Formats: sequence, structure tokens, C-alpha cells
Amino acid sequence: MTIKSYEFVKRPLKIDHRFESKDDFGNYLSNQYDKGEFSGTNVVELNNISFDFSVVIPFNFAGYPFNSNLSNLLMTGEYIINNCEFLSPVKLENSKREINFDGQCWFNDSLRIQSRKTNLTFKNCEINDLDVSESIFGDENSKLGKLRVKSCDVYKTKFKNATFHGLVDFYNTTFKENVIFYKTDFLNIVVLSATRFNQNILFTYTLLNDKVIMRSTIFDKGFDFSLAVLKGELTIFDLSHSYDKYYSENGITKEFEYERAVSKSGVIPIQNKLETYRLLKLEFEKQKNIPEYLNFKLFEKKTYKQILANKEWSFNNWFDKATLWLNGISNNHGNSYFRAFLFIIIVGWFFFYLSFISTENYEFTLNISLWEFNKGLSSFVQFLIPTHKFNYLGEEINLTPCYYVFDFLGRIFVGYGIYQFIQAFRKFK
Repeated sequence: MTIKSYEFVKRPLKIDHRFESKDDFGNYLSNQYDKGEFSGTNVVELNNISFDFSVVIPFNFAGYPFNSNLSNLLMTGEYIINNCEFLSPVKLENSKREINFDGQCWFNDSLRIQSRKTNLTFKNCEINDLDVSESIFGDENSKLGKLRVKSCDVYKTKFKNATFHGLVDFYNTTFKENVIFYKTDFLNIVVLSATRFNQNILFTYTLLNDKVIMRSTIFDKGFDFSLAVLKGELTIFDLSHSYDKYYSENGITKEFEYERAVSKSGVIPIQNKLETYRLLKLEFEKQKNIPEYLNFKLFEKKTYKQILANKEWSFNNWFDKATLWLNGISNNHGNSYFRAFLFIIIVGWFFFYLSFISTENYEFTLNISLWEFNKGLSSFVQFLIPTHKFNYLGEEINLTPCYYVFDFLGRIFVGYGIYQFIQAFRKFK
């Protein structure tokens, strides 16, 4: 799938007020304060505003002719910013309270985030140039400093030498251009759930110190973990390289359906069912509990078979289905040596008989009196040895090309059955 170059396009915003200078901005806030909107609260909420100048958040109103208490309030209070556009560079400096871009916001120029010890959240935003290079989020003694980017479109990114002591959560977000985590330190949990990367993502000399969760993550191109310093745990399932993972036929995002299932309706999605079986399988393997390990391996394979049944037809999917089917009928995915034994006998007899009647000396007949049981049984036992000679039937038998074909196929399937038979006994190793 080829991803075209993206143009940074603004989402539709409802703008009530446009600031073209800092004076305009200061006078506007002064008027609002006179009306009492900021009185007695430590929350600052800005809605439907366009900024046509460089902005530093938290806002610094030193030197403006209005109540100094407002300036202190805005420097220390929580910020909730909705439906705003920033036409010039934006710098987010460290502050004592959280900053939440809680609705649609549009960052046309660079968004520079300096070191922060409080949480920072972006929801439904469009960011042209996200720069967190050399920044430090949180510290060792605090649970704050979390960075959450949810349901956003992000274009250019800079993560060089950034350090994250807190949670980093890129949920349901699309990164349009290459993402390079260069010498980035993730000391806490990293979540890439339902995140889409249109271009390459690289973890170049990146420290992953804690758990990395990638659920329903979509990679349109490549991803590189080869140079990462992986000290934590990778929790990865339902990865995809397909656009179809994101949208269903009725236009509703599958991510929306998934989130509604696990957070409201209590329905367990089949991807979660598969991952649960996989985790339990690995846990029993660590405990050397081989019987339970094989049981959950069986549950995992059966669930994966359901997932394949719901996918569109392709050669790879068909091949996976055939492999699972063959694995199931041969030894029940490693759980039944008796089934493996029957597989050897039935499949072996089938190809033995086809090769037997393909010679010039024998032919198919329903007349039981003409069947050579003794000759056939002794020859069949030799046939079940995959390394048998082609002329094991005797020098007097005239062999045909069809005989060699069926004999060759028989060796393959009998050998496969013997392997499955041995594998089934691992349950008791």
C-alpha cells in the first residue's frame, strides 16, 4: 500500500474571537475578568479563539494594566483549551498545573514543549510540528509528567534526547511522517494503542525501560526495534499493515466499536480473547506446566482460526487456514498422539493405495476376492518408512510416473504425521 504525501489541512473550527496582538489579548482577558469569569477559580478555559502571534503557555501577563491577581491565577491554574487555532509558534513551558487541549485545536506552526513536571493532554488536535527534543517529563519522585496524545493527527515530530519519567500514551493517533525516537528514554509505560504510522517508525538507541503496549497498531510502512535498548516487556497483539483494520463497512471506526465493547457493553473482542490465551500459554510455559501450555495453545489456535475466517480472501490467509486445519486434524495442535497415529495410518494408506494401483501390475477393483491382503499389508508397513526404496514392491513390478508422484507425496505426509506424533508426546516430557 502506497501512502501519499500529506498536506497539513486545518479541521473546521468555530472561531469567536481573533487575537492579532498581545495587547488585544490582554485587554480581552481584562474585560472578562471584570465580568467575574475568572473570579474564585483556578481553572482557565479558553474557547473558540484564534492566535495570530507567538504564544507562550502558561500566559505571562506581566506589564498589562489589569488586576495582578489574575496574572498569578493564570500562571498557576489549570488550563483547558478548546477549539482554538494557533497560527504562529507555540511554546509550552513548565507550570504547576496541568494543560489540557481538551477539544479540537489546530497548531499551524511549531509546537515546542519544554520540560514539564505536570501532565499534558491533547485530544482531537492537529499538530503540524511537534518538538519535545531535549525535554524532561516528570521526575523519579512524582507520578506526574504524563504525556497523552489522543485521537490527533501529527505531522513532523522531534523526540531527540527526550526523557519521559511518566506515562506516554499515543492513543488512536495518526503520525503522518517518519517518527524517530532518537536516544529517547521511556522510563515508564508507553502506549501505542490503535495508533497509526503512515511512514517509518524507528527506535534508534532508545531506552524502553518499562512495558510497551501495542494493541491494534497499524504500520503502513516499516518499524525498527533493532537498535532499541529493551529492558521492559513488549505487549503486542493485533498488529496490522492494512487500512481495513481502521474502518468498517458502515463508516464507523473499528476502534470506536472496540472501545465501546471493552469500556461499556462488556463484550470481549476476539483480539482480546486471542491475546488472553497467548499470555496464559506463555505463563504456563514459564512454569513448565506443559499440559496446560498445550491446552491454551489449542484455544489460541482455534481463536486465531475464527479471526482468519473473518478476513478477506488472500493467498496468505488461505495458506494459514490450511496449515491450521492440517495441524488440527493431525494431532489436535499438539494435544493428541492418538489422532496423530490415525493420521499416519489413514493418510499413509490413501497414498500407498494410489501408488499401488498406479503400477502396471495392479488396478482398482471392488471384487474382494481379487484383493491381495498379505502382499498389500506387508508392502504398506514398508511404505510407512519414509526412507523406503522406490522398488520396495519387488523387482517384477513395473512402475509408472504416477506411481512416483503418489509415492513422493506419501513420504511427505507420512513424515509429517510422524513428526506430529512425536510432538504430541511433548505433553508428557
